[in-house]
Amino acid sequence: MSYAMRHALSGLFFVCFFLMRMMGPAFSQDDNAATEPSVRGPGVIDLLEGGTLDAWQVPSDHWSMDQGRLVGQTGPEKLKLPEWLYTKQRFSDFQFTCELRLTGDNRRNTGIYYRVNVIPFKGHGKRKGDRTLYEAASGYEFDAAFANPNRKNFWGSLGDWYARPSLRIYPDPTILNQAYSPEKWNRMTIRARGNRLEYWINGIKIMDYLDKDPKASREGIIGLQIHDGSVMKIEYRNVRVLPFAPPQTPVFSDDFSEPELMSNWLFFDYTEAGNASVSVINGELAITAAGSDVYKQRNAFAGIARNDIQGDFDVSVKMISQDAIHPWSQAGLFIMNDLSDRTQGGYAFLTVTPSRVAYFWDEEEPMGELEHNTQVMTKKKPIWLRLVKKGKLLSSYFRVNEEDEWTPVVMDNATLSLGDNVYVGLYSFSHSSAQTGTVHMDDFLCTQ
Repeated sequence: MSYAMRHALSGLFFVCFFLMRMMGPAFSQDDNAATEPSVRGPGVIDLLEGGTLDAWQVPSDHWSMDQGRLVGQTGPEKLKLPEWLYTKQRFSDFQFTCELRLTGDNRRNTGIYYRVNVIPFKGHGKRKGDRTLYEAASGYEFDAAFANPNRKNFWGSLGDWYARPSLRIYPDPTILNQAYSPEKWNRMTIRARGNRLEYWINGIKIMDYLDKDPKASREGIIGLQIHDGSVMKIEYRNVRVLPFAPPQTPVFSDDFSEPELMSNWLFFDYTEAGNASVSVINGELAITAAGSDVYKQRNAFAGIARNDIQGDFDVSVKMISQDAIHPWSQAGLFIMNDLSDRTQGGYAFLTVTPSRVAYFWDEEEPMGELEHNTQVMTKKKPIWLRLVKKGKLLSSYFRVNEEDEWTPVVMDNATLSLGDNVYVGLYSFSHSSAQTGTVHMDDFLCTQ
């Protein structure tokens, strides 16, 4: 394919992409995240395994198993204080699901509590008897309560009543009314990852909340509640949790807070002008370079690299700003078998342009052409880029907020002739053989 043809097809792709954006996003994180996670498969913990309560700390005879279902009930008398059934195991980031049925009087109220740490509590003083000291669940709640027509529906709301009573986030009532069925079985699913909390009821997403409060709990037990002041019965079935693996240990990271880069990185300049430079400015990496392209055998780019990683890895970087020397000026991450011989196959570029269009390009064969030329327009600054190597497979991602899930740039993994010891680096070229441009990056991270 000729150079001109490549740019013509890329322009056609841009038009098609714009039209798709008008109809709806091609790669929408919100659409992806709207799908209820399946809490099944390897690593899933059945919290009612064997029809027993072995996974739970049982506080009283209000809790029992009945034909494979977990039952919490008050009996004929109201409880004077709320009571929780807690898991023995603690969880941080996880997916949880259960089916719940709540019956009883018109004050019935329960909830799924998570990241709980038990605290002594005397109440908030709004009701008579609220000042009694008892142990309460400090942590998030997925509320389930009788929908009183004279007050706001608490079902599906998110709160942290015992530690932060002012936190109460309600789902959209229209979506909520479509999702749940009073007095019937309702499947309630939680995904808690970092400070992002997501709720589903019967497969419909009702909550997506980012809790930026530094006081928020990040780890604890899971609790099921029988509320005080009501006669009720709560039944649970299919109660499962999938803990997420703890964050990978960084092999190395660089926030570029120190200017002494050369001890960790190899500087290279393959531009035609040969006047590229790197520096640290206000804690950010700055690469200033000319360079015409990385297409076929041009490979005119500059940056920094290192090859002290072996095996599989996961690398990411924050792209902060970029000079718009040319619409095709590019900068980002790269992986390459041999930095000194760029005529060989087995390299890839995950790149972004000044207009914040993300691309993934790879070259499999010697003297080959870049393939998987896929664009994802973000229109956001900054943008995070990520490459993941597993054997000879390479996958590419981006996100526009640090707390977001990663979105694929290319839906299919690329297969490359990658060795076990490759060069990983940060690069830039201005798409001009003479005029230089500067790109700013930060927060480089590699994990294995």
